[in-house]
Amino acid sequence: MATMRLRAIGVSAVLALSLTACGSNSPHEAPGTVYFLNSDVALGNIYTQIAQVYHEETGVDIQIYTAPQGSYDETLTGEFAQRRPPTIFQVFGPRGHANYRGYAADMSGSELYAHLEDKTLAIGDASAVYGLPMGIEAFGIVYNDSLMRKYFALPDKAVSLASADQITSFALLKQVVEDMTAHQADLGIIGVFSTPALNPEQEPRWQDHFADTALHNEFQGKVDLTRGLPSEIAFTYGIDMGNLVDLATQNSPRSPEELGDATRAQALAEFALGRTILLFGDTYTWKEVSAVQGNAVLAQNIHFMPLYIGGPKESTQGLSVSSPAHFVINSHALAADQKASLDFLYWLFSSEYGKMFVVNDLEFISPYDTIAPIDGLSDPLAVEAASWVARDDVTSIPYASWTFPDTRFGTELAHHLLAHVQGTMDWETLTGKVVESWSAGIAR
Repeated sequence: MATMRLRAIGVSAVLALSLTACGSNSPHEAPGTVYFLNSDVALGNIYTQIAQVYHEETGVDIQIYTAPQGSYDETLTGEFAQRRPPTIFQVFGPRGHANYRGYAADMSGSELYAHLEDKTLAIGDASAVYGLPMGIEAFGIVYNDSLMRKYFALPDKAVSLASADQITSFALLKQVVEDMTAHQADLGIIGVFSTPALNPEQEPRWQDHFADTALHNEFQGKVDLTRGLPSEIAFTYGIDMGNLVDLATQNSPRSPEELGDATRAQALAEFALGRTILLFGDTYTWKEVSAVQGNAVLAQNIHFMPLYIGGPKESTQGLSVSSPAHFVINSHALAADQKASLDFLYWLFSSEYGKMFVVNDLEFISPYDTIAPIDGLSDPLAVEAASWVARDDVTSIPYASWTFPDTRFGTELAHHLLAHVQGTMDWETLTGKVVESWSAGIAR
């Protein structure tokens, strides 16, 4: 694929080039019109600029409207009642799709879907594809490979592995972590995992991720989330989730009693200063780590591994991956407008100007092979996340939070985890409370 030769050109230059090259003399009549209802206020002006460039290139009329902050669902519902409703809108995970299933056209025959690297990132079922990811973000265990290599070079290490990329299961991760703890003095660290900040108000996002693999394993092949959430769960793989919780909390610098007041800033400092080796994090974590004063972690040494918990098919498990939102084509729109909308989305991720906008201005990590994983990406964890998604030998795990009945469920899960870690709740009780919390969330 051609590299992004023009990626350094700014938005204004793109507009100027487009206007000069294309003008208003397109010989083609617009086959339809596009109306995109955008959910992200921060991206509103960028989409407007994209629409102008696209119109000058193709002659297609394209309207962008950005919903006010925090009112997307309300705005979308109102727009559906208009004479010309949005032809492209956004949903947030399978749970969000279930609310608008009757408005979602099948995108399985589209050019853009054909170029989606990991088809599991689409929202769909066995018969149709209802939503395509606008970008990807990933979560996993971030590690400092410089300290990993120092550990694997120890002559008396207790494992036969030679590098971090050979860790492909919870059992192997546990062996390495516990042996690292035994060699803390040799490694110059104060703990293997950075302090897990089990404060429900402060760190609900990453605590939610403990449930990623557990809920995925429970739902896989049994629950069609595009038709809504199940009324109840068994939390069958919760005990496996507890494996990772216990491993992290028992091999970190602080005692369980301190974890309820621990902060993300403390964890980042421990990792950045080389005092720990592992850190729960996402595709934004390098920005956090590199911003720590005195950071000693080099960009080439920061990497991802999956959230192994000891469940089935671990050897083919990828990172926890999701899209901030999914593009959906309105099935109630005119056929010509639906086609025009699909053409626009394909142009955005495949044309030279479109790709420049995606990489430089929207700053999406593209899940489509029309943009190579590393094109335009400089953030090491963003590059690695894109590479994990492009692998054919692993399956990405969807974010569990997209399936939670409500935000209260996640907060309660974090509270129960802290109680377990501090010894006031056994796992059987925790499982029962999670099951109750799910049902209560569905009923709310």
